[in-house]
Amino acid sequence: MCHVESLLYFLECEPREIIAAAGLSPEDLLDVNHHLPYIAATCLLDQCAKDSGCDHFGLLLGQRFLVVQLGIAGQLACTAPDVATALHDIVHNFHLHDQGGITTLDTSSRYTSFGYTIIDPGVVSVEQVHDLSITAICGTMRSLCGANWNPVKVELSRAKPKDTRPYEDYFRAPVLFGAPKNAVTFSNRWLDHVIGTADTDDHMRLLKDARTLFIAEPRSFSWEVRIALHHRLAIGDINATSVANTLGLHERTLHRRLQIENTSFRKLLEQVRQTTACHYLAGTTIPIKEIATALGYHSTDAFDHAFKRWFGSSPLQWRKSELSP
Repeated sequence: MCHVESLLYFLECEPREIIAAAGLSPEDLLDVNHHLPYIAATCLLDQCAKDSGCDHFGLLLGQRFLVVQLGIAGQLACTAPDVATALHDIVHNFHLHDQGGITTLDTSSRYTSFGYTIIDPGVVSVEQVHDLSITAICGTMRSLCGANWNPVKVELSRAKPKDTRPYEDYFRAPVLFGAPKNAVTFSNRWLDHVIGTADTDDHMRLLKDARTLFIAEPRSFSWEVRIALHHRLAIGDINATSVANTLGLHERTLHRRLQIENTSFRKLLEQVRQTTACHYLAGTTIPIKEIATALGYHSTDAFDHAFKRWFGSSPLQWRKSELSP
């Protein structure tokens, strides 16, 4: 968020007033390690978009993003031998930088989708967060592949804005609004692209540093499963077998270790679906039927039943109450 102040000046706004309205000070944005709490950062993003009157504030802020802002994950990407390794490094070390969201990779026979998913249930300004994140992802790809790199398509879950030109001008590709995910899709041929700043020795050293940081911040097994669930949900393949495979475990081991922590796969899946459902309903205009499908439900009725159990109202009623002034 270090470029917020300069962007507000560019938009002819008074930064200090807007930053203060979000409960922060300009000094809070100067942390070189970018450890501004996730919820505080999203509140600031929301305040900036509202007070500047710029509906695509997140897009503009994302254009100022630099890969090094990802911390050690960004450093690993810049020293990796090729794009495939760089993206793997980002996805697997992203949690060392961002505690409120995850990056995802989904590779098919011809294309790869590099996406972002919010996992923090308390996030505000979902549209702006996704705009910022997907723009930053596109910028990251251009840093690794060259300024002339373009995606095949871009998907954003946000409602289609009145003016789509800023998005089309930056992404230089078809932009699908109201999509069930937030991702940049590109040809697999880019995965083999050699990175100009590759450095084998530095990359190996950084891998060791990343491992040390991971060990220093131990997470519960439940946390690992929850993250894996978000990953699998984002690419449309969510079940105990696929999650166990993601973690390199047998399904029986997955269930046994969760039982030790007094939880279960079903409970964690419910939590992930609940969080994601709220983000879809409050932050997008995606039809409820499509949300049900994206969450892995076989029917809208099944989703409706689950949602009423969680919140005591239907998804439609909940969405209306959230969006009412």
